[in-house]
Amino acid sequence: MAFAQPCRKAFILAAGLGARLLPLTKEVPKALIKLGEEAVIDVVSKRLIEAGVKEIAVNTHYLSEQVETHLKNTHLNCNFTTVHEPELLDTGGGLKNTEGFWGSEPFFIHNVDIISETDLRTVYRYHLASKNMVTLVLQERPSTNYFVVDSINIICGLYYSQKGLIDVRRQPKGPVRYLAFSGIHVVSPKIFKEIKEVGKFSIISLYLRLIEEGFLISAYIDNDKFFADIGNPEGLKRAVEWLSKTKSCISASKSSL
Repeated sequence: MAFAQPCRKAFILAAGLGARLLPLTKEVPKALIKLGEEAVIDVVSKRLIEAGVKEIAVNTHYLSEQVETHLKNTHLNCNFTTVHEPELLDTGGGLKNTEGFWGSEPFFIHNVDIISETDLRTVYRYHLASKNMVTLVLQERPSTNYFVVDSINIICGLYYSQKGLIDVRRQPKGPVRYLAFSGIHVVSPKIFKEIKEVGKFSIISLYLRLIEEGFLISAYIDNDKFFADIGNPEGLKRAVEWLSKTKSCISASKSSL
C-alpha cells in the first residue's frame, strides 16, 4: 500500500446555513468565512489537493452564488464542480445527489467547517488496506455524540451522550471506546448501490444502517493532530490562531535555509 495511488476526488459538504456563526454568516456563507487571509473552503481544498486530489465536488445552498463565483475564480490547482441544492438534503441526501460525479475509486468527504492537520494520504492508504465500505477519522475529545469503536477499530454503533443512549448495530469484538467524529470520511463508490433512502437524510443514519446490515466501517484514530470545528465562534478562533502559528513556523523555517 506504500505505492498506492492517491485519492483523486473529494466532496466538500458546504451547503449548511452557518447558523452557529451568526452574525458573521448573515451576508457571507460559512464556506467563505476568512481564516486570516484565506476563505475556509480554500484552506480545506488545499489540504485535499496536497493529498493528491484533482477534482472536488462542492454542494451549495445558502448564498450559493457567492460560493460558485469564488470557485470559478479560484487559482487553486484543482477542478471544482458545484452541486446546488434548492432545498437542503442533509449530509446523506447531499452525497446521493452527487452520485454521477464519482468513478470506481474511493473518495474523500470533508466537512467545510473542519480544520485539521490529519495526514489525509495516510488515511486514504489506511482505507484501501482495510477494503471496507467507509473509513471515518475519529478522535478522543469531548463531543455531543460518539461512535462506538471495538478493539479492532471497527465502528459498531453510536453513543448519544446527552441522552445517555447507546445504539449498537454490530457486536463489538473486545472492549469498546467512545470516539468523536472529525468530519472526514473515505467512502467506496459501492455505497451508492446500498442507498435506499430518498430526499433529505443524514449520512450517519445511513452508516448505522449499513453497519447493521453487515458492512464494515473502519475507524482511523488520530488523537495527536490539531482539530477545530470552525462552525462555532470558539472553534473559529482556535483555527485562526493555529493557522497563524503554522504559517509563522513555515516562514521561519524557509528564512533559516
